[in-house]
Amino acid sequence: RPITDLTAKRLPNTVPWTEAHSQSLIALKEALCQATDQPLRIADLNLPFNISADASDYAVAGYLGQSDGAGVEHPLAFFSCKLSRISEGLGNRA
Repeated sequence: RPITDLTAKRLPNTVPWTEAHSQSLIALKEALCQATDQPLRIADLNLPFNISADASDYAVAGYLGQSDGAGVEHPLAFFSCKLSRISEGLGNRA
């Protein structure tokens, strides 16, 4: 979350970079490297797609993949989105 906080409109064009930002960036890079040791592929429209999604209190993320003819999963795309303050509260409705 520290890195996406730097994109807030309330911050100036020059933002302070702290140790928390460095640690967050390192963790993000490690997670992406562990998620796949293969480059992204171009989709084969003749094969089915695999979609995975996850959410926390402040973000949503997902993965689009495709299995080849041998059943090996290959990544096609990753995405993530930080929730706005309004969106954060929507999941708490009874």
